[in-house]
Amino acid sequence: YGLEDLTKFGETTIDVGRDKGVKVEFWKAKKRLASGKMKTIVLLKEVPRADGKLRYTNIIYNYHQYGNQSWEEFSAFFAKATKEAIIQLEQVRAKEQGDDWRPAVLWGRDAQSVGALTLLRIEKGKAGSILKDAHLAFTTHTFGNRQTFGLGDLQRVADLIGVPENMRSAFIRWNQMM
Repeated sequence: YGLEDLTKFGETTIDVGRDKGVKVEFWKAKKRLASGKMKTIVLLKEVPRADGKLRYTNIIYNYHQYGNQSWEEFSAFFAKATKEAIIQLEQVRAKEQGDDWRPAVLWGRDAQSVGALTLLRIEKGKAGSILKDAHLAFTTHTFGNRQTFGLGDLQRVADLIGVPENMRSAFIRWNQMM
């Protein structure tokens, strides 16, 4: 894939519904763009279970196939893992950059990032959080724009992610929460 400087920067364990103790590693790498400039990317790596199986990152978009979980469960996995990756990456950045460190701009661009942004907004409000001064933004679409989904589907995703009732409007329209 043309990745350079692949480095593990963290790990965590998350729960996704009844699936407890899902281990995730966080990696960063550099990718050379067509312009020749380097772009830093972050990768989430689901650690295989004792049986060697992956349940969330086996083959994206092939839900309920090849041992994968549902779209809702993948969305919850992605939201929780992304939130933890961003927190840990910001801690690494703050340590490396010292006095030059500035808060991140966290910009989601797809429906699956709404869950992570909602969890990041909750984290931002916690005393002493590395994200207290981060800037959150979202563009394009949200779950409410998925024409095949009803409110029951959105409720299941919000339940799996652990989104409080007062923030659930984010799944329908992000700007209603802001």
